[in-house]
Amino acid sequence: MEINSSVGNVSNLHSNHESNPGLDTGPVSKDGYKILSSLTLYVPIDIDRLLSEKPPNFRFDRDYFVYILHLIHSIPARKRDIIELNDGYTPINRKFLQKRIHGYKRYIEYLKAHGIIVENRQYIPNKSSMGLKFSDAYNNQIVPVSIRKWTLIKNIKYLNKNYNEELTNEFNNLKKWFNPKLTVNYDKGIDFLNQLSNDEIRNGNSQDLKLRHNCRLLPFLKIKNGEHPFYVDNTGFRLHTNLTQMLSGLRKFIKYDGKILCSIDISNSQLYLASSLLDDEVFLKNDLIDKITNPLFISDSNYPIMLVEKIKSIKNAPDVQLFKRQVSSGKFYENFGAVLVENKLIEETEITKIRSLAKTITFSSIYSPNTSIGYNEPMKLFKRLFPNVYEIFRIIKKGQNNHPALSICLQRLESELVLNIICRKISNERPDIVLFTLHDSIITTEDNVEFVQSVMYNVLRERIGLVPNFKIERWV
Repeated sequence: MEINSSVGNVSNLHSNHESNPGLDTGPVSKDGYKILSSLTLYVPIDIDRLLSEKPPNFRFDRDYFVYILHLIHSIPARKRDIIELNDGYTPINRKFLQKRIHGYKRYIEYLKAHGIIVENRQYIPNKSSMGLKFSDAYNNQIVPVSIRKWTLIKNIKYLNKNYNEELTNEFNNLKKWFNPKLTVNYDKGIDFLNQLSNDEIRNGNSQDLKLRHNCRLLPFLKIKNGEHPFYVDNTGFRLHTNLTQMLSGLRKFIKYDGKILCSIDISNSQLYLASSLLDDEVFLKNDLIDKITNPLFISDSNYPIMLVEKIKSIKNAPDVQLFKRQVSSGKFYENFGAVLVENKLIEETEITKIRSLAKTITFSSIYSPNTSIGYNEPMKLFKRLFPNVYEIFRIIKKGQNNHPALSICLQRLESELVLNIICRKISNERPDIVLFTLHDSIITTEDNVEFVQSVMYNVLRERIGLVPNFKIERWV
């Protein structure tokens, strides 16, 4: 089964190439915003034909319909787990929607009445949220559609944005590479997505198939059309682009100036960065005190001192040294997986599956709320193997609902090292080198891999205190 891949002349439909509002020049509105004549959104239906054949019985603006329909795919394209968590419905914050579309309920009711969308009005705590999805009859492949209503464009582009404008504007050295030389092989990408859908059907996974297809397609299609969202979030200070949202299987269809791209990945990077929390000197060198967002940590002046002293007291413990050695080798998950098999906590199978299971269990042991360990035997095994490591992570996550503090801390460290130090150093020394990032990975052209890797090695070795292990992936 193939999903229709005809999108018409998409380049002519799209006229907005804006990616960051703070850096461009041009006509500005009275309130200081650069005026855009249009903005490209993506929907799976011919909205103009629909409104012409079945005009609404209320005063409406066509662009509001486009925006609501666009959200159904654009939100899960950024947050992939939304589809599974909400039974294929896209949760849309109604208060947020009301700020952009007064009387939005009439638009939703119209779309429901004509069978375009289906609404889930049931909210189940920790399971599903109220949301929207396309009906089967109208869930086709997305196509680009321009909107021209300035007040809506201004709201989308400039107002109520959940990103850090100051940090975003600091990374011109990375933004400049998102230009027309970044291209995709669109036809082969579509073939890949169609084959992926066919494989999922054969495996009995056909639910929400077209929604998954469109969410995977959206960042790929945006690159094709020269649209390059580029922003740093306010939580972990991570840089988000089409590449960070891209399905990994589509990367091989992307080139820069016709050249093959390669990613340089830090092996078991989350654990490598986490090792910085296990040495007081490294902890202080990287200003990790300021990266921990736990309210208990912030409000208690003794907490930082206590944490640093605790780290100092355990940094030479056998389990901490073992943890660091395994992390530095790049084989932590393989080693932990072998112990899980030995303790009959996971079944013995091929190495790749064991590694994947061990990674999942490790992340659960590290990032879950402290109370989660309960009767979880794999997590208890992690704690027995690495008691002092576990204790430091437990302290950072202390308190009810404060467990995200650890992941946020490591994301901020990752951002500082990759974006602020490594990429800036490369750009200063070799401004000709193509640079993209995928959170903890740096992407460049084949001819520059050796230089980029050497800078990564030197910076990480100096800042973390452990020899990093890398994996090079050619995007072919």
